[in-house]
Amino acid sequence: MAKFFYVFLIFLLGCENKEGFDVPGNGTNTPGNGSDNGNQVDCPESWQQDGDVWLDPACAAWSPMVNGLDWHEAINPSQATTGGCNTYCDEEPDLNYCEDLDLAGYSWRLPTINELENLAMAYPPFDDAEGDLWSISSDAMDQMAWTANIDQPGMSVLLDKTASASVRCIAK
Repeated sequence: MAKFFYVFLIFLLGCENKEGFDVPGNGTNTPGNGSDNGNQVDCPESWQQDGDVWLDPACAAWSPMVNGLDWHEAINPSQATTGGCNTYCDEEPDLNYCEDLDLAGYSWRLPTINELENLAMAYPPFDDAEGDLWSISSDAMDQMAWTANIDQPGMSVLLDKTASASVRCIAK
């Protein structure tokens, strides 16, 4: 019963101020929504798949999962600095998996640990939900970053940033 209450509470809080999200080239024209393109898609009432992208009821778009990246390969340098990376990230030319992802006209980024934990609580219908997913959230002092296993809600673990894990990007 307590689990249902928490899921319901997260759903209510997640939907409180969510009207839609920007999608370049798609959706309905809604001037004045703060975007530069004026296109917005209404949040779905339930999970919807649009090609390779999953749209969730909490107004987020999720990319397909890719396996076998370390944290430095998944994140762009500006996010890495925000996420707690040291100067190693600023010097690496091959960073940016999420930022460089060209899929469905969205701009992508690595999710926070809170976004991954909320995703796990929303029980997404992904066929490939198993395994640790990198988040932007990290600790610069010991070169560890938070991962979440969305197949096991509440399962967040610190991994070494050079370890191999999976990535599921979220639309900006």
